[in-house]
Amino acid sequence: MDLLEIIKSRRSIRRYEDRDVPDELIYKIIEAGIWAPSSNHCEPCEFIVIRDREIKEKLSKISPWSKFIADAPVAICILSNKASSCVIMDGSIAVMNMLLEIHSLGLGSCWVDVKYNEKLVRDTLNIPDNYEIITVIPIGYPAENPTSSRKSVNDCTYRERYGNK
Repeated sequence: MDLLEIIKSRRSIRRYEDRDVPDELIYKIIEAGIWAPSSNHCEPCEFIVIRDREIKEKLSKISPWSKFIADAPVAICILSNKASSCVIMDGSIAVMNMLLEIHSLGLGSCWVDVKYNEKLVRDTLNIPDNYEIITVIPIGYPAENPTSSRKSVNDCTYRERYGNK
């Protein structure tokens, strides 16, 4: 499958089969994050792999929309060192690489916004203050197949100046 097809077919998955995800796949996913570009090649990202049911249960309380974390076989918390001049961008690029790798491996995931209760995540995972928490992504074999659509290129593209279709 070419990259554009992978991008277009990736979906946010919130229901997972009751099936373990092997460590070798998790390592490939993290490797995809490590290979993301970063500002000044500072490589600020670090990763916490979570398999423990009790920890996933705690993280599922981040927001009313994050309950599905508890049911995923594994989750990864992505951190970005605040020493980076582009801490959020560097972390976000790593996450996108990871989400695409997850999909290419036949797995599913969903980006979870941790800002609703960042303290819960920080305390539960013992994250130092010098790290920005980018997200927690639950990972598993998809138990759903959602569909989606997007705007056309012509609907959101301008030439030379905004508004010039």
